[in-house]
Amino acid sequence: MEDKIKANAELVLRQLGPLSGIDFGYNAQSVAWVDGFIENQRIRPDLDNNAIHGLVNTLGSFLGECIIHNFGGNWQKKDGEWCISFDEKNAAYPFNTVRKQFANGQENSIKKFFDLIPVLFKRQIVTPDQSETLEFPFLSASMPDVFGPAEKSVDTTPRPM
Repeated sequence: MEDKIKANAELVLRQLGPLSGIDFGYNAQSVAWVDGFIENQRIRPDLDNNAIHGLVNTLGSFLGECIIHNFGGNWQKKDGEWCISFDEKNAAYPFNTVRKQFANGQENSIKKFFDLIPVLFKRQIVTPDQSETLEFPFLSASMPDVFGPAEKSVDTTPRPM
């Protein structure tokens, strides 16, 4: 299944990259562009549930790969749902996050979600090219819950530092 997720992410690179007009890849700029793409799709009157389901699968795969490429972690299935696991207790759920943006708009923005990952998981994040945990002393670990009641997007339980 992980191969299918990665193939979906690559499909997003091939399909949306040329449309974006930016250096599209597994980076923050591309996540921001896809955030806007989702908002544009949400207002289409011809977008049905099947199309949304397909977009959640492909864009969720892309968002997950962006998380892995920028912050580390790996794909893992927890409680029946695919997530990016940073350790046994901390995970990000990109498919759920994309699904929420389609349902609620900017209230559940994938860009906001992506931008908060280094804040919420600052002790757990190890990027693929680092052997040390990243430190972000200028960021506060006590961030407000911008996602509202979480289904399974991010575990924001404070951890001892």
